[in-house]
Amino acid sequence: MIGSSHSLNMSVPAIYRITVQGKLDEKLVRHLDGLNLSEITANGETPVGVLVGRLIDQAALSGLLNSLYDLQLPIISVECINVEAADAESHSVPSKNAELAPS
Repeated sequence: MIGSSHSLNMSVPAIYRITVQGKLDEKLVRHLDGLNLSEITANGETPVGVLVGRLIDQAALSGLLNSLYDLQLPIISVECINVEAADAESHSVPSKNAELAPS
């Protein structure tokens, strides 16, 4: 569900909710500047971690998902909650994967 009139594309900021099975590592959480973490554990079941926050583009989302994969945390869901208008910041800050983008 997208709660905005703005169109989602590869280079605009958006707010995401990512749910994973398992406990999120504290080291990872420290590197997730601006993302909120909550954890749900019910009746001795496997914990579920929920990350919510703004990512600057799809490359940042991909990088975060790769980090979660590297930690062997199964991804339950990824939801785009809100798309922001493209602004000067989103175009002036290159993503970590910018050098891998086809030219």
